[in-house]
Amino acid sequence: MVARNALCSRADCETSRDSTTPIGTILRSQSTDRLFCSALPDSSSASDAVAPESSSPPPAPKLSHQSKEYVFRSLIAGGMAGCMAKTVIAPLDRVKILFQATNPYVHHLRGDYLGVFKAADNIRRQQGFLALYRGNAATLARIFPYAAIQYMSFEQYRWLFNKKGEEKPYTRFLAGACAGATSVFFTYPLDLVRARLAFQVKHNRYSGVVDALQKRVYQEGGFRQLYRGFVPTLLGIVPYAGSSFYTYHTLKAYVLAHDEYLTEDGSLRVPVRLACGAIAGAVGQTFSYPLDVIRRRMQVEGLERHHHPIYRGTWHAICSILKHDGFRGFYVGLSINYVKVAPAVGVSFVCYEYFKELFGIE
Repeated sequence: MVARNALCSRADCETSRDSTTPIGTILRSQSTDRLFCSALPDSSSASDAVAPESSSPPPAPKLSHQSKEYVFRSLIAGGMAGCMAKTVIAPLDRVKILFQATNPYVHHLRGDYLGVFKAADNIRRQQGFLALYRGNAATLARIFPYAAIQYMSFEQYRWLFNKKGEEKPYTRFLAGACAGATSVFFTYPLDLVRARLAFQVKHNRYSGVVDALQKRVYQEGGFRQLYRGFVPTLLGIVPYAGSSFYTYHTLKAYVLAHDEYLTEDGSLRVPVRLACGAIAGAVGQTFSYPLDVIRRRMQVEGLERHHHPIYRGTWHAICSILKHDGFRGFYVGLSINYVKVAPAVGVSFVCYEYFKELFGIE
């Protein structure tokens, strides 16, 4: 009996142990789950914590057109664009000046369709390749401030004329014309020196830019001689700059509305920008070229005294050109200008817009 009771008691204990084991295991498991869950952050707070990392940074505020930083960046962008454009067409520019000023060196090539290239080749063979870039240092010294002031002024005038409403087509012309007049006023003396340096072929009166400036002021008539031909230049730059900026931005607005002219990111393709710039330059040159010829004649007069009359002023220069060369005299070298305008104006606009994007002044 005792043995049976002991045996039952042992069985009950084992049954009790077996029955309690799962319960203990469950309790321990629940306790562990509670500890693990308490160690995890709340789902709402976790999403709140991650949100700032996944969100993109706010866009940088646009620079005000009136800020010094915007003005400085647009100056640098414009100057660099102008220098790159002028370097591309420097040889053609020198030959064009020789034709415009009717230099005897190229007189026999007038009317020849290949005269431009023959004149350039003659200069290269007789004076060397670098002679094609004679006067280019003065060009770059002039074009950097000229292009810098012109593009910066255009942005400022454009903002001023359109700050009260949507941009109108005529304000593009006004902004361009005012920008051209502003830039030429500050840089004209260097343009005059460049023309006189480029006009030299056989006899060099000037050894460089500084020498030309000094002789022009101290030996050839004083400070006023640095602005010889300024009036026709000013009259010419108004239609040229106005029509160039108007044509370019009007064409740009048109092609931006057509997807076939755009890249994947929505910007204009480079060839399209070059084409818009070339057309703009050709339109501007057609309107302003006669005054450009008058300006060149007045700038280089006296370097070949046996060939050029001394002009008493703009009107006298107009009458003299009509008398000696006829109406065609106002368009001598225009074909050269068309050839060089395409790369020059196109490269200038493309480079300026590239530098604008690079400097963050879009």
